[in-house]
Amino acid sequence: MLRLLPAFVIAVATTAGSFATSADDKYLETIKVADNIYVFKPKIDWTHGNGVAIIGSDGVFFIDTYIQFNYAEEAIRRLRKVTPLPVRYVLNTHWHTDHVTGNGVFKRVFPHCQIIAQDSTAVMLDSVIKPQIEHELQRLEASIAQTDSEVRFGKRSNGTPIVGTMKPFWETSLRDLREYRQQFRPERYVGADVTFGDSVTMRWGDLTLKLIHMAQNGHAEGDAIVWIPEKRLLVAGDLVVAPTPYATHPGIPGMISAIRALIAMNPAIIIPGHGNVEYDLTYMQLLLRAFTAYRGAAEAALIAKVPYQRAADSIAFPEIDRLFTGDDAMMNFSYRAFFSRNLIRQTYQHPPDSIARRMSNGVSTVQPPAASADSIQKRLDQYMRARATLGQFSGSVLVARGDRVLLAAGYGYADIELATLNTRTTRFAGASLTKQFTAFAVAQLRDDGRLALNDPALSARLVAWRQQQTDAVKDRPETSA
Repeated sequence: MLRLLPAFVIAVATTAGSFATSADDKYLETIKVADNIYVFKPKIDWTHGNGVAIIGSDGVFFIDTYIQFNYAEEAIRRLRKVTPLPVRYVLNTHWHTDHVTGNGVFKRVFPHCQIIAQDSTAVMLDSVIKPQIEHELQRLEASIAQTDSEVRFGKRSNGTPIVGTMKPFWETSLRDLREYRQQFRPERYVGADVTFGDSVTMRWGDLTLKLIHMAQNGHAEGDAIVWIPEKRLLVAGDLVVAPTPYATHPGIPGMISAIRALIAMNPAIIIPGHGNVEYDLTYMQLLLRAFTAYRGAAEAALIAKVPYQRAADSIAFPEIDRLFTGDDAMMNFSYRAFFSRNLIRQTYQHPPDSIARRMSNGVSTVQPPAASADSIQKRLDQYMRARATLGQFSGSVLVARGDRVLLAAGYGYADIELATLNTRTTRFAGASLTKQFTAFAVAQLRDDGRLALNDPALSARLVAWRQQQTDAVKDRPETSA
């Protein structure tokens, strides 16, 4: 998961005093899924991911480290109740905050443990997660203010009413945020110590751990799973999420392909990135059905040039939807916000190449073919995709070194309502932004001694220019603001 509920950006912190006690354990539950394999599952599924402990002969292999310090600390306390062995390795299944923020806690408690990540995940940790952790206090305080306002007024910042089972979720979120603020003290950022490309196989006690990069990149760059053949046990990361799915990444076709590949492995035990442990394929088959149906409908709407908002409001599969949500308000909110509407949006923003060319009259709106895994081009593209996915960038990018173009691509919408995608040649209206450049240019001319700000000739030129602009628009009909 990448997007959080509701304004749930949690501070990375450590208590000022000693390591908390088991009396503080209220956020997780311990689930034994097989001999020497435990899941420390959050009681709030959407925001918080699962942590998994695999106990070997001389240590623990731990998978994912939560979104906040106290969840990671509680997981460690719960782990100590089932084994005295230290954590030797920590795997981040992908780079999103709800799976990696606790890396610093594990490194502090187990200084010799090694953080493992797929190559792309390691890059994203350093480029995206590090600055987020360094500014957690500001993010936390903004989250408290927003969530407090939403609880008091009974609606989200975008106007969506908070109703039914959404209310206790928001109230619990606000209470937890305030608790974290009282305890806040920065935790250091910790990235990857060990990286891998396609796969790594380890012997861990009596078990074989196969760390596999799911190259479809369905949920995030660097998606990694753990397969334990002796148990037919799959740790799926966020390629499998419950109780409602997420579609937070542009790679929806990759997600469909990845889910098919996971089903083909025929696991007997599936530990999802969020939600309950599954013991058959029923839920994954439902995920495949939902992703396939919504992707097909979104592509059809895009080809028919249906505006995004109309498509997002009208596309639905009630017989599938109710299997996830029932009549629960919070389930319905999460499903619509993070799966169905998000999948449609991602399809409109990142259509298949054939559809993109048709929509743009031959100008490709998708990214250039991926280069080699360690190339600058691919790393730049991954970084910009991440920023676009986080809602932090929409526009066109040109990066060059000397005469060589490293990246020329569009990201996001030029017009979301009309489903117009940014391309490398999209033109943007500068509007009042040009005033800043003009002012800076004038200041540079002054510094070079080429003009004086009090020069009467300059004032005369500006008056003449203003009259020219007035004459140019005087016959235009007035429009309302």
